[in-house]
Amino acid sequence: MNEAIQLLTHEYPPFRGGIAIYVEETARALGRRGAEVTVWAPRYDGAAGLREEGGIRVRRIRMRGRQDVFCRGRMAGALRGEFGDGWIPGVVLLAEPGPIRLWMEEGDRLQAEKLGLVLHGSEVERFARSRRLRTAFGRLLGESSVIGVVSGAVGRRLTEVWPASAERLLRIPGAAPTAWEEGMKKPPPGDVLQVLQVGRLHPRKGQDLLLEAVSRLSRGERERIKVKLVGPVARGGFARQLRKEIARNRLPVELAGDLDPAGLERAYAGAQLVVFPSRRHGTSVEGLGLAVLEGAKAGCALLAADSGGVREALRDGETGLLVPAEDAGALAEALRRFLRDPALARRMGEAGRAFVRENFCWERNAAALLERLRA
Repeated sequence: MNEAIQLLTHEYPPFRGGIAIYVEETARALGRRGAEVTVWAPRYDGAAGLREEGGIRVRRIRMRGRQDVFCRGRMAGALRGEFGDGWIPGVVLLAEPGPIRLWMEEGDRLQAEKLGLVLHGSEVERFARSRRLRTAFGRLLGESSVIGVVSGAVGRRLTEVWPASAERLLRIPGAAPTAWEEGMKKPPPGDVLQVLQVGRLHPRKGQDLLLEAVSRLSRGERERIKVKLVGPVARGGFARQLRKEIARNRLPVELAGDLDPAGLERAYAGAQLVVFPSRRHGTSVEGLGLAVLEGAKAGCALLAADSGGVREALRDGETGLLVPAEDAGALAEALRRFLRDPALARRMGEAGRAFVRENFCWERNAAALLERLRA
């Protein structure tokens, strides 16, 4: 049986956020396993309508790709226009928080033959804080055939608040891009440690903590390290703060901005160490950390803060180092460890490649998801 899956998302390429990558890779993997996938996604600057993109049918909707009322209304209208009575045969997969909010609000106006959810972490925290949303989300969980979570940490938090959801949980973590070449070539170790941090410039991603850690290094240590921050500006004030810190302390840090997929792959290829200093910020939490998996697949050692589900993306002491969240001093000491032992990054990078290859796979995710949906 080839399942008809309507996959709903407010983030999708050409937008390059973590959820957009996760959703696209999931849709393509489901398609490769025989599912008839239609992705309902924002049009951004392109024309609306149905087309094939990368072997997947994508219905572009005239919306901005945010989780606000306007975008939820546009997606709901498009669905009702396609399914006049509101009944959607086959599977509806709510792939991220925007469509989940939409489904909670639409009530009986939209119904699916079979319903699946994918939870990335922050939405669980937001829904748990409001009595109204907590009740509505609990009802949606009860209607779902499968509840995918990107990490065990997200699943544990979910079942703390909604214990009945445990029997339908399925861990389907992200993975590195399938298009990346296996065994990406790395430059030989040099006198300067090449450090990369990937993520939107936002307090949750912890770029300020990394700058503070670099500022704690001695002058001689700073001469042996170069840091590149890659990612779009999510908060202008935060980005200005980072630039001032770099200039004031003359830090060996480059703000490289957003990069296209090819440029990002080159950035990983040129790095020896990927740093992921993410922290909790309000209700926003790190579900797993795709950049950690990307870094490992690229053969980079990892240095990450123990926040959310990040510890599930590496093996502390083997593929990288895990330090307490919001601890710039611990980050600085870990950087010194890599500077003292130039071969450490290469050893951990090689171990990381094997770890992600064995434990993170879009195809296995799709197979597990389809098996649950068929049950």
